[in-house]
Amino acid sequence: MKKFLFTIVLAVAAFSVFAQEVEPKPSHANFVTNKFWDNWEIGAGVGVQTWFFGDNLDEGKFGKRLSYAVDLHATKWITPVFGARLQAQGLQMKSTCQYLDNPNDDRFSSYLKDVWNSTIKQGDWSYYFIHADAMVNVRNWIGGYKEMRVWQPIVFGGFGYARSHISGEETLNGNQEWAFSYGLLNKFRVSKSIDLTLEAKNMLVRESFGLRGGDHQATYDDFNKYGNLLSLTAGVTYRFNRRGFGRPEVCPEPDYSAYNKRIENLENELANAQATADELTKKLAEAEAPVIYQGKEIPIEMIIFFEWDKHKITQRAGIQLDYLAKMMKESEGEFNLVGFASEEGVVKHNMGLSERRVKAIKDALVERGIAADKLELDWKGESVQFPNLPPNRAVIITQK
Repeated sequence: MKKFLFTIVLAVAAFSVFAQEVEPKPSHANFVTNKFWDNWEIGAGVGVQTWFFGDNLDEGKFGKRLSYAVDLHATKWITPVFGARLQAQGLQMKSTCQYLDNPNDDRFSSYLKDVWNSTIKQGDWSYYFIHADAMVNVRNWIGGYKEMRVWQPIVFGGFGYARSHISGEETLNGNQEWAFSYGLLNKFRVSKSIDLTLEAKNMLVRESFGLRGGDHQATYDDFNKYGNLLSLTAGVTYRFNRRGFGRPEVCPEPDYSAYNKRIENLENELANAQATADELTKKLAEAEAPVIYQGKEIPIEMIIFFEWDKHKITQRAGIQLDYLAKMMKESEGEFNLVGFASEEGVVKHNMGLSERRVKAIKDALVERGIAADKLELDWKGESVQFPNLPPNRAVIITQK
């Protein structure tokens, strides 16, 4: 027994050291798990108990089988719903049973027979039962956690070590067994630290625990059956600090309006930039597109620009004509030469200026070996303007 109690003490101490190193954190039940020394409670209770086992229960009155009961307990609540308890209960128990007139007779097999010297007697003996229980707070589980709730029903179940000592002239060897416990604990709130309790529980143990013991209990098959020790106790419980459970702190909803506004502005800027890019792309495509002249699409071969109000070919234009003449010689086709002028000045003057410009280009190409019959001349003055060819002072040369 001492070894058993020593083992329990070591286990509790080791668990407490480990638990102290664990920081509180939100649990799956949306509560902050507490530290090891939080939400502890101790309590005691007194009441009555009675045995229900054996073949001779009907021989004794129920009141004669009642005895006093005492229990002490320590409970740790891990969450508002689940907890663990260590309880010690005991004192004295009574029952009616069949004894032999000579309790020292070794013929214990006659216990189950109708022997001539058997009698029905009242027996009483002391016992204790130390057990660990798992606790479930039904009210918090179903209705949610409320610290100020007055009544809280708690169901529990567990197992532990039981030992009995039979007294009187019928003394036999003491019995020790592993037993089970289960029941219902009702808690009634008085204050933030005090509860009144009403507990109904049962100890389920082999019948050999109460009547026969020592070397003889294995001899009887009936003693391997299980009996019940029912008890009803009323008591008081004290809750240590820290009491109750808290929920995780809810952070305020962050204000993202400034960031959203900035994102919206950036999106608008991006959209404007994309529109500008699309417009420039369109203008570039138009600039590279063929020039539409008199409703016909004419691929541009060369454009020769002139200075304002001049028809003299510049040095740069001469280089262009050298290259163009070389390409014309390699081609068997004919070419159109069309002269233009800007809108400055008189219309008649501009018409003549565009004529002089196109004839100057023709003469230059003839000088470079291009047959005059391959060149068809035309001039438009300022009547035709090309927005993509400012300032319109040019001769456009295209292949037919």
